[in-house]
Amino acid sequence: MKALARRMFATIFLSVLLVSLLSLIPMLSHQRNSDSEFPVFQQDGEKKLYREHLVDFLLSQSVQMEIKRVDLNQGALYVEMVQAPHLNEEGMYREVFQIIKNSLVGTDNIQTIRLYIHNPDRTSFMVEAKRQHIQKDPRMKNARGLPLKQYLEEMFEITKFSF
Repeated sequence: MKALARRMFATIFLSVLLVSLLSLIPMLSHQRNSDSEFPVFQQDGEKKLYREHLVDFLLSQSVQMEIKRVDLNQGALYVEMVQAPHLNEEGMYREVFQIIKNSLVGTDNIQTIRLYIHNPDRTSFMVEAKRQHIQKDPRMKNARGLPLKQYLEEMFEITKFSF
């Protein structure tokens, strides 16, 4: 009986040890570049946005602003939106930031994104974000903790206009 207990304990111990060692392999392979992040629940590969997946991509953003027009042409994404009346300015800039981040950081083939934000009550504006704009902050982490409006103004080209 003692021999069975020892074998059972040894089997369980070795199984737990093996699982623990296998879980360290992904961390060791990415340890060379300590600043890099690696996906845990999705494959680490090229993420490209195509016309066929454009609707799914925008729906995954869960924006409250109304999307009027969208176009994807040779690495340039154009999105025209109308600010929802119940959405405050901070929420609007949060949505703009999220769309830009998911487009430039989350995909490999989007080089430029132009967001046209129409606001019936205030001045409308356009944000033009290019991949080269995020060289200072490639993961768009906003490490300085700036308000999103200020972060967007410093990182990208914003043009205000009214009708």
